[in-house]
Amino acid sequence: MFRNIVVPLDVSTFGEQALPMALELARKSGATLHLTHVLLPLGAVFADTPPFVNPSLEAQLRERQQSAQQTYLSATATRLREAEAPAVKTVLLDGDIPEMIRHEVESVGADLVVMSTHGHGPFTRFWLGSVADALMRSLPVPLLLVRPTEEAPELTVPPPLHRLLLPLDGSPLSEKIVEPAARLAELMGAEVTLLRLIRPLQPPPAAVAGQTFGHMMDGLIAQTETLQEKVRQEAREYLRGVAAPLEKRGLAVRTLVEADESPSRAILRHTNDTDVVALATHGYGGLTRLFMGSVADKVIRGAHIPVLVCRPKA
Repeated sequence: MFRNIVVPLDVSTFGEQALPMALELARKSGATLHLTHVLLPLGAVFADTPPFVNPSLEAQLRERQQSAQQTYLSATATRLREAEAPAVKTVLLDGDIPEMIRHEVESVGADLVVMSTHGHGPFTRFWLGSVADALMRSLPVPLLLVRPTEEAPELTVPPPLHRLLLPLDGSPLSEKIVEPAARLAELMGAEVTLLRLIRPLQPPPAAVAGQTFGHMMDGLIAQTETLQEKVRQEAREYLRGVAAPLEKRGLAVRTLVEADESPSRAILRHTNDTDVVALATHGYGGLTRLFMGSVADKVIRGAHIPVLVCRPKA
């Protein structure tokens, strides 16, 4: 289960969209929530700040900024405690934002980070493509990204987490997400769908002497279908092997094999009937670099549901 959950905030309603999910996980596991904010440069906070200020004025502005952000964190912590969060701590940091968040994760021994995929604070799309992207590729613990909405977060309504989609490419590295996903599913009592993605096979264009074009194509199509079914069967057997230990832990598990030229498209298609998707940020199985960069990024940017990501160690 989770013991310490770090929640980075950018002091915006969009950044707070992660709070309901973090709160629900803390309630279920008894974890401590660590609300974390990293101070922005003065020029990003005070638009009318001159490019050069004397040290005294700069110190006053910095003190004003720190006081405002600490007040915000304290008020947010109070809201969470009133919503029955087991324990809430706050920390205000200064420095490089991804680096400071990683430092906080290591300092408190966090086993999960929950944050919004972006916020609309002083920097447009501040978290998306910047902090979230950097953390996704460097955090030593799983990262749960929540898609923000225009509405203010509602702490009294638990977010749905009854179905978890777990795409795999058949590689050991991609399987590193299985344990974090299983822990989340166990905590929430969620059903797990294991999705094995394979490439659709096409008949090769080849002429065969002494055969008509129709006979040749019929033969190639039959051979391709036979080979595709063999690949599917191997994928089914692979998923059964992954599912068995999860079922022994009491989890409800479904398996699904799907052929698609676009892994991200296949994953996103299945997010319409699930509550969270979990995937490794890279893998080197049947599809080269299946979950590195492009697929993970497309899923995170395209999914309307939370995405749990984990960077496997090679």
